[in-house]
Amino acid sequence: MRDKIIGLGEQSSRKSYYPELQKRLEDLRASEENLRTIFNSTHEAILIHDFAGRLVAVNEPMLALYRVSRQEALAFCLADYTAPGKQLEQLVTLLNDMRRTRQDQLFEWVARRPLDGTTFDVEVSLRVAMWEHREMVVAVVRDISARKRAELERKQLEAQLAQSQKMESIGLLAGGVAHDFNNMLTPILNYAIMLREDFAPGTDQRHDLDEIVHAAERARDLTRQLLAFARKQTMTLRRIDLNEVVRKFEGMLRRVLPENISVRMQLSPEPVMLEGDVGQLEQVLLNLSINARDAMAGGGVVMLTTQAVTVPDGHPKLSPGPGVCLSFSDTGGGMDAETLEKVFDPFFTTKGLGHGTGLGLSIVHGIVAQHGGHIEVSSQVGKGTAFRLTFRACAGALEPGGLTAAAGGLSPGSETVLLVEDQDQVRLIARKLLERCGYNVLVAADGESALARAAKGPVLRLLVTDVIMPGMNGRELYEALRQSQPRLKVLYLSGYPADIIGQHGVLDAHTHFLQKPFLPQEFSVKVRQILDEP
Repeated sequence: MRDKIIGLGEQSSRKSYYPELQKRLEDLRASEENLRTIFNSTHEAILIHDFAGRLVAVNEPMLALYRVSRQEALAFCLADYTAPGKQLEQLVTLLNDMRRTRQDQLFEWVARRPLDGTTFDVEVSLRVAMWEHREMVVAVVRDISARKRAELERKQLEAQLAQSQKMESIGLLAGGVAHDFNNMLTPILNYAIMLREDFAPGTDQRHDLDEIVHAAERARDLTRQLLAFARKQTMTLRRIDLNEVVRKFEGMLRRVLPENISVRMQLSPEPVMLEGDVGQLEQVLLNLSINARDAMAGGGVVMLTTQAVTVPDGHPKLSPGPGVCLSFSDTGGGMDAETLEKVFDPFFTTKGLGHGTGLGLSIVHGIVAQHGGHIEVSSQVGKGTAFRLTFRACAGALEPGGLTAAAGGLSPGSETVLLVEDQDQVRLIARKLLERCGYNVLVAADGESALARAAKGPVLRLLVTDVIMPGMNGRELYEALRQSQPRLKVLYLSGYPADIIGQHGVLDAHTHFLQKPFLPQEFSVKVRQILDEP
């Protein structure tokens, strides 16, 4: 009887124990399933490996990130998922340190996809944890490629902004220096030319004055280069075919380049039209040619190409639409990254002492920018350099070029001219030039004096005035004089750069303007040309 009672108790105990055990097993399976779901549902890739780098488990995001199957993933070791180089050595050191210290790690890394070898940036978090009764390393990997690209773009934009601000600051300085130099060079250049005519060719005096004139002309050219770099040079824009500019420059190009440098041209079969200043664009070609010549001392090839292009959306300088492109490349020694970064900096040169001013490519940059264009340069050491200039295209027929003063002496006249100039030396030399031509000259140092002088004098035919003066400026003076003399004509003079002059409204197509320092013949021809207009 006792045995039967015990047996009944055991059966009762089993009946109550089995459901509980079964429930625990089901809970355990559910917990494992939940863990597996969480393991595979995270956005980050998870790799579980031992301290030797052997993988024991990975999640689904890891398979997607590294583009492998689960079987392939576990067949590779941790080193296979790491970019080659110093990182492999760092990985070994890192795992040894973690085995010793058990400290968590967080760092950025360059990962590698073992099947195709592509690399990408990741952020890695490492922690030591128990996995199936063994100490393992749990690596959580986050793809940060997009963030890295954004950081790189931001740094590039910041560098471009800093470069732009630097160029603008130097440009402001260059413009101010150019103005003062222009006013000083005007009397130096003109007095030297006038004195030179008093001596016969071949005499010592003539030779000495020739040297003064040449030095002043070099200073004038340097001033113009400063203004071109500063994007403040006055320009005469007209519709031109870039093909024609290049063709006409070919003769000059072959004179600049030695015989061991060949020239090849690949011009667009159709006209490539833009609004530009021919003289300034020729200056661009000349400076690029000199740069190529100096880069190919042992000979090589210069290639010029023109083509019509379409400016895409998002272009750093130009609005989308039709454009024209000029490419100028050489097969010289090329430039390293450090030199390439400074290539447009003023006064930066790789030439020896006394060779070059370092302004050539800065001027190219300034002229292209003043035309509303964009310049790109690519270069590799030993493979040459290529410049790509892009401008907005324009429609329409070619426009004729401007008038060129004929060679010879001063252009004579007898009309009454009012000369207004606040710089004493400039006023004196301009008066001498006008009087040498035979004009009746009235002079004044400012606008108020000019009005008083005009009120007492004869009828004026021409006003020659500086643009910017103390008190009344040149434009205001002209408007005031026209109230009593409506047929009065005007010639504006200035040593200031174009942007300053433009603020005074004297640079439109119908305004006569002469940049200081001018030459005697240039000045007299301009005066005669204005007076002869109907």
